[in-house]
Amino acid sequence: MVVLGANAIFNPYLLQRSNLEHPLLGKRLNEQVSIHAKIDLDGVDNFQGSTMITGHGYMLYDGPHRSEHAACLIEVYNIPLPHLRVE
Repeated sequence: MVVLGANAIFNPYLLQRSNLEHPLLGKRLNEQVSIHAKIDLDGVDNFQGSTMITGHGYMLYDGPHRSEHAACLIEVYNIPLPHLRVE
């Protein structure tokens, strides 16, 4: 077993320099990506609830797709974030 804690670019580099070989070593490189979506819920109540994160969507986190694609964790926040505009 090999455990590395570098990143998507340097982990394959270190493995290749260690003479480890695998057909996917160094392929499909990426870093974690975070995407924020701002949705105007005009007329919807329930903001400023007691819990900041009200839901985690694990539906895309694991499954058969993980053999060829990345995972996705969806978080739902129950408070307006500071950069959202108030109208």
